[in-house]
Amino acid sequence: MSQPIKPVHLLLAATVSLSLTAFGCSSTADKAKETTPSTPVASAPTPSAENTNQTTPSIPSGSEQPQAGNSQTAAPPKGSALDYYQQGIASAQKGDLKATEELWRKSIELDPKNAEVHSNMGVLMQRQGKLDEATKEYQEAIRLEPSNPDTRIKLAIALGQQKKLDESIAQSREAIRVKPDFAPAHFVLAAGLSEQGKKDEALTSLTKARDLFKEQGQTQQADKITELMEKVKSEKK
Repeated sequence: MSQPIKPVHLLLAATVSLSLTAFGCSSTADKAKETTPSTPVASAPTPSAENTNQTTPSIPSGSEQPQAGNSQTAAPPKGSALDYYQQGIASAQKGDLKATEELWRKSIELDPKNAEVHSNMGVLMQRQGKLDEATKEYQEAIRLEPSNPDTRIKLAIALGQQKKLDESIAQSREAIRVKPDFAPAHFVLAAGLSEQGKKDEALTSLTKARDLFKEQGQTQQADKITELMEKVKSEKK
């Protein structure tokens, strides 16, 4: 009898590149004045010890990043939602996650319709192992911006970590529907399917992810998925 494929969701959460990125405040007034630079500032949560020996590709964020603002861009008004957001980014870069959370909550209080802040807050909560809170933040971000596949994949990973596999797979499939060539979505879908023991379907999704990474010039990611596929095939025997 073949053994089930080893779960990859927890390790995926540790290696996938879900960086907190400055996108710019959703406030119309602030957007008219400001373009916030793209700044990666944090990684995803650490896996449990039982999964640390697995090898899983490091997947980049799927959404296009905005261009950094020019040097002549004025600073946001002090005490504005964008000001608190940028202060939170600076705190995250220093590793002060408590300050980041406080500042971003102030930003959300002033501008609750900023999907990006909610999404990044979700990453912050996920990094601290607060999966319920992370899920709520991702869901709010998706409610505000349902066409963003990147946030759906973050939610899919958080749901997978909570063993809510049907919901996780649904989010991955929706991300693929929104953006069929989004390679990370195919990879996360494979993770969910593998945890359900659906080996052939998982391999199909891994193959699609690998091929897309190759087409997009990300050969290192493609090679790592190829290695993972070989492990999955060996476990089927």
